[in-house]
Amino acid sequence: MAFAFWLLQPLFVSVMAAGGGDLYGTHEYVLTYQWNGLYEAVAFSGVGVGVLAAVLATTQLVAARAPQVSTWLRVGQVLGILGGAAWIVAAGLSLAPFISVGFFLNELVPNAPEQAAVYEVMGLVITAMVMTFALSMVGWLLSFAFGARSRGIIGWPLAVLAIVCAAVSASPLFLPFSPPSGAIGPLLYLLVLGVALLIKGRKAA
Repeated sequence: MAFAFWLLQPLFVSVMAAGGGDLYGTHEYVLTYQWNGLYEAVAFSGVGVGVLAAVLATTQLVAARAPQVSTWLRVGQVLGILGGAAWIVAAGLSLAPFISVGFFLNELVPNAPEQAAVYEVMGLVITAMVMTFALSMVGWLLSFAFGARSRGIIGWPLAVLAIVCAAVSASPLFLPFSPPSGAIGPLLYLLVLGVALLIKGRKAA
């Protein structure tokens, strides 16, 4: 679910940018394409809900195998919840320019270049939420990899994949000015993990 909604977001951005032309990044663009805030809010919220569902479900799965969960596993769970919540915050930030408060931005900042700067800052804050997700999920991926592996929930292939995806998620730390693509690591892992657990569950049934 989270991965599917994440795939929708670049599509929305490309459509918005292409449709707006020279208006993109201005208040006039917001007035012209007033439903774009809803589209991004739905996409980001979908990712957040999907991540939260996955983190909570896997936490219950690990706890069922060993009721006494270690401190590090609990820290990993909290980081996973923080990562999912970051997408919900990003959804709210995406919607903010398209509500009544954002509507009056034109009166405070009438010039188009200055408006573009304001919207760029908004975009930077949204990206910061995505980076919060990426960094938080590093902790969740590592704690889940070792915790679930030690309890026999996943095998070494999924554990190694979790470590690799954690490295991808942490890549912005070591690649200055790189695109914010590290978030794909945790989302890809959740997709593979969900399919693997579904297949395992059906075989057990």
